[in-house]
Amino acid sequence: MISNVCNLEGFHRKLILMRAYDMAMLIKSETYSSIYRTISDARINHIKTAKTKADATAMGLWDKIKDWFCGTRKAEALSHLYDLIHHDDTSEPQKVLQKIKAFHHLSTMAGKAYQDNFQAVITENPNGSWNIAFTIAEILQTTCSLGKILNGEVTPANITAGEQQTGNLAYGKPGHLNGLFFADLQVFLAQQNIAHPGTTLHNSAMVRLANLARFKVNAVIECATFTQIAHAIPPKTPDTAILVLQDTPSGHPIFTFADKHQLHHSAQMRQNAAKAAAYLHGLAEIKGYVTSHPEVDLADDVLTAGNIKTVSSHLLTNLIEKYRKAPPTTINLEETYKTPTEVSFLWMGFLRHAAGQLTYNLRLLVKQLLYQHQERYLHHKELTLRSTRASLINDSRILRHAGLAALADKAATKRKGGTPCLLDQLPKSEAGLHATRLHDNIYGRVFDTNWIAQLVVNPPAEVVAAMTTIARYYSSYLEHLLPDQQQTVLKKLHNQIVQDRRFWFKTFPAMEHLSHPAFAWPAYVEEVQKILRSEIKTGEHCIAIPYLTVKLFNATNDLPIAEHKPWQIMTNLSYRWYIKPRTGRTVEDRACAEANVLPTPAAGITLRYQPPAVSDAEKMTAERRPCNHYRIPASRLLAKYPAVKTALRHGLPYSGGVSGSTGIMLSVIKELIKKKENIDLRMGLLGTIMFMNYDGGHSIHEALWVANLKGIKVGNANDNKSHLNGFISDYEAFRALYQGTECGKALDNALAIAWEKTNGYLTANSVYYQTIVPPQKKKQGG
Repeated sequence: MISNVCNLEGFHRKLILMRAYDMAMLIKSETYSSIYRTISDARINHIKTAKTKADATAMGLWDKIKDWFCGTRKAEALSHLYDLIHHDDTSEPQKVLQKIKAFHHLSTMAGKAYQDNFQAVITENPNGSWNIAFTIAEILQTTCSLGKILNGEVTPANITAGEQQTGNLAYGKPGHLNGLFFADLQVFLAQQNIAHPGTTLHNSAMVRLANLARFKVNAVIECATFTQIAHAIPPKTPDTAILVLQDTPSGHPIFTFADKHQLHHSAQMRQNAAKAAAYLHGLAEIKGYVTSHPEVDLADDVLTAGNIKTVSSHLLTNLIEKYRKAPPTTINLEETYKTPTEVSFLWMGFLRHAAGQLTYNLRLLVKQLLYQHQERYLHHKELTLRSTRASLINDSRILRHAGLAALADKAATKRKGGTPCLLDQLPKSEAGLHATRLHDNIYGRVFDTNWIAQLVVNPPAEVVAAMTTIARYYSSYLEHLLPDQQQTVLKKLHNQIVQDRRFWFKTFPAMEHLSHPAFAWPAYVEEVQKILRSEIKTGEHCIAIPYLTVKLFNATNDLPIAEHKPWQIMTNLSYRWYIKPRTGRTVEDRACAEANVLPTPAAGITLRYQPPAVSDAEKMTAERRPCNHYRIPASRLLAKYPAVKTALRHGLPYSGGVSGSTGIMLSVIKELIKKKENIDLRMGLLGTIMFMNYDGGHSIHEALWVANLKGIKVGNANDNKSHLNGFISDYEAFRALYQGTECGKALDNALAIAWEKTNGYLTANSVYYQTIVPPQKKKQGG
């Protein structure tokens, strides 16, 4: 039997509590806290015997309507139950991960009083395998197992490899499946906001899993590597700090550092230091160092941060020497195919260079081709592989007819030998376009970043006016909250900011103050109000308004549902229905992302291994930008996200997936328009994009995708919601929104600068370009 309860007052409250004992499971609404649905024992028994997931999760039309109307997720719960019940006793790692996810999601979907019935126990065996038992009291118990790490050899090195998703861990290769399991498990736990435990004695993914509600992990294999411990030394740790192996409440020891005074006053701390030293002395790196440096005396019971740094430096020196002795490699320009975007920017670079060396008429011809390619890039619709190949062939024919054979050969030629032409740098079919290369999209990222960064340097007055209106709205909103509500919202805001610092806070000290770890009440509200009420004079203050707006919106979601405005509820539903399913976002482990922050401060959406497009050490700090811990789904999963695939195949940068934050901003602006506030939707959109892109969260396209969803015409879709997966942003349509305004002039000026800076970036960093057009040597003075 399935029931729907929409009122928990009076008799209905008693009724639902009584029925909770009769029904198998209560599923709460995601949208309305007072709504529950139940899944009966009979339905669960049906799932147990079902042959397919479609059979197990089949629901009638009325059930589907109730799910949609009440915000319940019965269909999702049935799917999770099927994943949990079936494929018992399998050792296939991805199915184990599927069960872990299903069990966790079910436990969070169940009614609060019912959650204690969930328990997962994961036990490591001495041979390195794992047994996993999932229990839902009085309903079901199911088990599965995970085989040994990497073909069964349990060593610290192999376990580390198992936790790192690198190019050596090929999908589908039996010996590497566990490696992918641990990598994907770390990603899943990051999505659940489970903090990385740091350097642990046991498998860090499983130790982290122990911090997820309803999971218990019993680990036995000690597997921390020397490299992990060395990388875990916090910045500014003195060389005299002593490594200790500290017990934790979960029972999984972690490596930390203590000072001499702590050891002097605590026998337990001295014992922890001795345990840490004993463990390190058993590692090959320490043994090798002691053997090769007999003159160095490393104490048996105490190892310091300085000792670890010395050994680490020794290992790095040996590695460098090893590679210096290896024969030099030559660059093979035919090794990996380029993407249409790469080739288009390279071709524009060649056309620019040629135009500066030609006579007037030929220069006009080449410039005309250059402008056509710039326009083609801005439209994006024709930036496909087929169109790009056809365009290169056509340009080559035109240039050859004009007598510019050498330039024509750079685009396309039938001659063999020498450096390959651009046409040969492209694959002949879509199968040759690698998703990772499309995701890199280095010149698309640089172009987006430079275009928007110019606007942040000098924000248009109309945009400043729109951000001021939004700031005043939230200032008034906070002022009218009851004291306990205000404190709830601002505590949540503070927590978000502390965990999400930005590089541009350095230039805007008011935001720096909000990010201090200590939460001081009621002083914090005054600090927030200063930002919301003061005159916006800088680009950093301008983008701080969307930053605060999004985080305040999320903070207000912690208030009771009765306090939510209708537009807020619809914004959340829109995100759940339209945006979230199309983000295709894989979130990198936070600790890994932070450990890989480059020391060079940077703005925008370039990836961490790409030279920064915009950098200013005087105005920025080296912080973790959102784009550097988001990536596209694995190639085997990309087909499930057609909106992501469409963007990649049309040269649109993927930064964080389509932007839920833009949805929040546009909803706020539309609500202000309804209230007859003086705000221009177009200027609010541009202010939002300035924040999203400069801050490193989203590409221009990812914001325009949501603008299209909200009814703003900026692309190819005729029907906003029926063509979401095929939407292609048109940057020319985006520019046209601002035609005839001062903001439009600023946007055009910024665009011109973006073309110049992107070309400069290409000529400075592209090995292929420098092979064709060698850099000019600077003339000696004198």
